[in-house]
Formats: sequence, C-alpha cells, structure tokens
Amino acid sequence: MSSEDLSLENSNYNFSFESIFVVLTLSIYLLLDFAPVLNSIDVAGFQWLTMSILNVGIGYFVFHFIKSENLKELRTFKVNNIIILYSIFLFFSGISIFYAPNFSEAILTFNRLILIAFLVFTLKLFSQIKIFFLPNLSIAISIIAFFQSFIAFTSFISKVNEAPLNEIYNILTQNSGNINIFSATLVFKIPFILYGIHYFTGIKKVFFSLTFILVSIILFLTLSRTSIISLLIVSVCFIIASLVKKNNLINTFIVLIGLFIAFGFQTKYLKYLPKKGVIEVYMSDAESDETSGRMYLWKNTIEIIKNSPFLGTGLGSYKIESIPYESKQRTTWSISKYSHNDFLQTASETGIINGLIYLSLFLIIAWKSFKILIKKSTESDTSLNTYIELEKINPKKIIYTENIAVCYYQLKKYNFAIPYLKKVIDSKIFKNGKSEYIIAACYHYMKQSELACNYAQMALNNNYIPKDCKEIMIKNCTK
Repeated sequence: MSSEDLSLENSNYNFSFESIFVVLTLSIYLLLDFAPVLNSIDVAGFQWLTMSILNVGIGYFVFHFIKSENLKELRTFKVNNIIILYSIFLFFSGISIFYAPNFSEAILTFNRLILIAFLVFTLKLFSQIKIFFLPNLSIAISIIAFFQSFIAFTSFISKVNEAPLNEIYNILTQNSGNINIFSATLVFKIPFILYGIHYFTGIKKVFFSLTFILVSIILFLTLSRTSIISLLIVSVCFIIASLVKKNNLINTFIVLIGLFIAFGFQTKYLKYLPKKGVIEVYMSDAESDETSGRMYLWKNTIEIIKNSPFLGTGLGSYKIESIPYESKQRTTWSISKYSHNDFLQTASETGIINGLIYLSLFLIIAWKSFKILIKKSTESDTSLNTYIELEKINPKKIIYTENIAVCYYQLKKYNFAIPYLKKVIDSKIFKNGKSEYIIAACYHYMKQSELACNYAQMALNNNYIPKDCKEIMIKNCTK
C-alpha cells in the first residue's frame, strides 16, 4: 500500500468562504456570455455596459468584505511587472485620446481598457488569497459551458435541415456576434472541463465528460480551424499527462471518445452543406477569402503605422484611418471595425512604443505560464507555501493548519505533518476522526506500528471508517 492508495476523498483542501466568494465573482463575469443583444447594432455594446455595472457592484462587495476577517488576506496588494506594464500602456493610450480624430470613439475605447484594467485588478487581488478553489471554479465554468453548448446544439439540430449554413452559423453565435468569438469562449472553458474529468469521480465525472463531448461537438460544428486546433492541442496535452499516470487511462478514453463523437457529428451534418467537404475545409490553402482578406487588413494597418509611427493616429481611430485604404479594395459600403490583429491595431492607434508594451504583456504572461509548467514543484509544494503564509496571517484559522498537514502528508514528509495534525486535534474544531486517520497513516509509513494502531483506533472511535483505516488496523494492531 502506497501513500497514494490512502483515500483522502478529494476533500483534502477545505473550501472556505474565500474560495466560494472568488468562484461566485468569476462566475458572474462568465455569465456575460448570456447577456442579451437587445437588437443593438454593436452586439458587444450591451455586454460592455453590463460589465461596467458588474464592476461597480463587485468592487463594492470586494472592498466591503476586505474589512471582514473572512477576506483578511485581500488587504495586501502586491504589484508585479504585469500590473506596471498595463498601467504604462493605459497612460500612453490615455494621451492618444487628445489627438484622436473622433473624441467620443476614443473615450469609449479607453473606457473599455479601464474595464479590463479593473478585471485584471480583481483577478490579481483574488490571487492574493491563493485558496485551493479550482474544483469549485471548474464546476461553475463547466455548468456555464454545458448550457451554452446545449442551447447551441439544440438550436443547430432544429434548423440543420431547414436553414442555409450562414443562418445556422448565426444561430451558433448566440450573443457573441461572431462565430470565432463564440468558439473562443468555449475553448477557454475546455481546460477547466478536463480538470473536472481528472479531479472528480462518480456522477460529477459523468457530468464533466458529457460537457466535454457537447462542447467538442459544437466546436467541430463551427468549422473554426483555430478553435478546433486549440481543442486538439489541449486534449493531446491532457492525454499525454493521463498516460504518464497509468491509473488515469479512463480519462484518455473519455477524451478520445468525445473527439471521435464530435468529428462524427461534424461529418454527418456538415459535409453536404459547405461547398467543400469537411476534410477540405481544413486543407484549404492560405489564399482563401478569409485569410487573404485579413492580409489586406494587416497591410493597411502597417501603412497607417508608417504614417505616424511614434504617436499613432489616436485611440479608436482605426475605423476612420482605414477608410482610404479599404475604399479601394471593397465593392460594398461596409468597412472593418478592427484590423483582426490587436498588436498592429494598437501600434497604429497609440504608436509603436505602446504597441511593443502591449505585445510584451502577452510575452511575459506566456513566459510566466511556461515557467509554471516546467517548474518541478508539485501542486502540494505550491499549496503548502500558500497555507503556511496564510496561517501566519491568521493563526487561529485551523482550516489552514489542517491543509498544511495534508500537503506535508502528500509530499511524504510525515514527521512535519504529525505536529500540525495534533494541533488540529487539540483545537477540537474538527471531530470527524480524519486527522487521527492521517496520523495513523503517517506512523504506518514510518514503521511505528503501535502508534499507527492507536491513532487508527481513535479514528474508528470517531466513526471515520474508510477501508484504508481498517487496513492499517489489520497491518499494525495484529503485530
């Protein structure tokens, strides 16, 4: 019997008020996907307005709860290089308002940057807590993804034999306004769904599996190559990680079945609808209408940058500055609102320097993410350091003490875990026998049979009777 065999029931980390508060707050932001369009010309307009209202409400509650003991950890805010760079980016963007050709459009665009800044600030503030809330967050996100994809799926099935492909795509976009944006919102949720498949068991695992299949079907039906490739990359990474742990082969099977079903649905419902076959859609060359159209937009944006490389043409000015170029390339009265390249558009509106600052934000975030991936420390290492810091801030909160003990146990540092577990027992707050059971397990691996037997008996007396506790009794109390 190894330490991994001992069942701690996926509840090693107790969910506190902090984690629930953070999960609910982030879930409210994610519900913006369901904000109504209200027949507006700009689909995103009402969503930005809703986000503004949410920011005010969430800001009030965050700063209100900071005063309480429950969110004591939020009282300190650590500034990092990402926050500094984004502040500099906002500064240069704000200056460009004063020479923008359309002042109202510049103010509108800057207001949206401020809203994003507030969201970044909120996320950074929540990261101060670093409570183990990922399981709860994955449940919330997956529920949203399930309803989002279920609505799209039922709408698609009801119209697939009646409406042309472009109308079906309008149905799939829901409130996103664009099929690519809609599929991107689903791709964002995929890692959380896969985490749920990995973490949970029983009916919850079934729910996450069904959600993954449903989301995969919708992504394949959108024919969005970027989103489908992203789905496949994330899935392959998950499969590799599952194969490394040979006891997780069921997860690999779930993902493969989900992708197979999704491709099957795509083949059944779409192969006669586009002019090209399903496989040909992905094999189309780089000179497709969509791709070549974007190349024109990027070339136009580069020309705008050349005209004003250092200061830019002013925030929100792309719609105006692109007209002289697009008027020669289009046969309709419509123009592009965006250049479909945020980095080029930022450089054209606020200058090359600010464009590089904006680009560096993404590079730094990508580098930090990569460092996290290659970091040798385990999740228990990271959580252990977090809980040790939290216990220093609030030593009377026994939940942190118990989680420190669990982290030490998972790291097989049994000598360190036992004192914290005894502190939990002495507090008499948790009288469920779990701490006694973990101490018994620690002594079992330390080959101290008598102590292992005593604490296993104490756990049984408190009605904590997992099968592993009885196994410890058999192996140690009979010696």
